[in-house]
Amino acid sequence: MKNIELVIPKLNQYSYEQKLESDPKTMSYNAGYDVSCLGYHYDTGCIDFPKKIDDIINNKGSDYNKRNIV
Repeated sequence: MKNIELVIPKLNQYSYEQKLESDPKTMSYNAGYDVSCLGYHYDTGCIDFPKKIDDIINNKGSDYNKRNIV
């Protein structure tokens, strides 16, 4: 049996996600929906990227990156 190691990613390891979520063409499928996410822009569908890794890990009361929390 192999040991599993939990790794907490660094903020700079989210650069591709940040690029995607700030691109209006990529995120246009989200535009106009009632999305309950901190930093969501109704008009473009874009999502502001957190400034600190703690905001991603702890969610700060949001569903922001819940898919990455194990």
